[in-house]
Amino acid sequence: MESLKYTADDIAGWFIDFNNRYVENEEAELLSPMKLQKLLYYAQGAFLAIDDAALFEDDIEVWDHGPVIPSVYYKYKKYGAGGIEKSEVDVPAEINEHTYAMLYGIYEKYSKHSASQLRNMTHREEPYIQASENSNDEVKIISKASMKDYFSSTVYKKWLDDTLFDDIPVEEIL
Repeated sequence: MESLKYTADDIAGWFIDFNNRYVENEEAELLSPMKLQKLLYYAQGAFLAIDDAALFEDDIEVWDHGPVIPSVYYKYKKYGAGGIEKSEVDVPAEINEHTYAMLYGIYEKYSKHSASQLRNMTHREEPYIQASENSNDEVKIISKASMKDYFSSTVYKKWLDDTLFDDIPVEEIL
């Protein structure tokens, strides 16, 4: 399976910086580390389902509070349940319009939910359930194949014609 040129840290930085624009206008609260993790999970699922490519190569692990990318967790855990004030990485300048539009769409779709709601949603989804139940490994990885299967057959099935994010006015939100 093909992978795009980003890391989970890059995409985390994008979500934090993008969210902070809303915070400045008092339209949102700062992202908590847990909510950030869930946005990354849903972004990965969307790219696997719609583009047939991983947004980032980093593994997503099964943790008690849902899917987690360890490198991102350790970078932002100091914020606890509070909001992340600024990105710890530079957002890649070369994020193309399609990727930007997809990330914007994921943000719009999922950021309205609380971190706890997102955690509960992921706990009911097949990739998380399969990885947590079907592995005897100490570190339980949510496979990209299971995410692609689940998100393309369930969550994004009606959008697989790739029109979901095409009408987003990227130039207006850049």
